[in-house]
Amino acid sequence: MTVSGAKSLNRKLLAIIQQLRVSENWLPNEEVDDPGYGQQAQSFANLHYREDFSDFTKIALSSGRSVLDFLKFKYTDCYITDCWANVCRKGESHRAHIHPNNILSGVYYAAAPKGCGDIVFDDPRAQAKVLIPDILEPTMLNTHEFRVEPVEGSIILFPSWLNHRVGVSQSSQERVSISFNIMLRGDIGFEKASAKL
Repeated sequence: MTVSGAKSLNRKLLAIIQQLRVSENWLPNEEVDDPGYGQQAQSFANLHYREDFSDFTKIALSSGRSVLDFLKFKYTDCYITDCWANVCRKGESHRAHIHPNNILSGVYYAAAPKGCGDIVFDDPRAQAKVLIPDILEPTMLNTHEFRVEPVEGSIILFPSWLNHRVGVSQSSQERVSISFNIMLRGDIGFEKASAKL
């Protein structure tokens, strides 16, 4: 989904993120073969508490509510548990991971130059990779991964349990994205399997 007014929002977000890169001790860009969690630089995961990020948090929450309503989930409200910026340079990527203890996760692209690395969602079914025939053309029905090319000003939401990764950037320009997690509030579940959140 493309966010309305993305160009002006991106200018504001990129300025804030650039200032944070200078003033804060971010998780650093790692060497490409480093055994750590990922290679891209990351801010602290508290951006949703910043007043100057309030326009973005409203968009993220509204998008989350739209997905939860589409899924027909019963809930009182939802909230952002974490929100952080990612900056990826040429040759960098982000390895496969999930976002535990959340219902939805999302990513927004404030800067997405061509070739900056697709977000890749892996088929969660272990048995799906038992037989992988050669294909003429990848489709959603014949491949074990689903790739989405980043588009500046777009927001993508997905289940937090879904394994995902980011391909290696081939762009000489930085990709700047903002990731966030959403959790439900209210009485969740059903009899004998319920929680009050």
